[in-house]
Amino acid sequence: MGNNTLIKGVVIGIISLIILTIVMMVLVGKNGIINQEIKKYNDTHVEENSERQNEEVVEIKK
Repeated sequence: MGNNTLIKGVVIGIISLIILTIVMMVLVGKNGIINQEIKKYNDTHVEENSERQNEEVVEIKK
């Protein structure tokens, strides 16, 4: 009985890790959903991004 339980636990653990890895790759991967949304946001908010870059510039007065 104990041996079967251990084998089932290991198999379930491996399957869980595989599913978790696939989900994380889909969400956070190079072409993942999150990165696609970031690109869309940056493309649609060009003016805001340029204003932020201009505000971040620090001028040193002599």
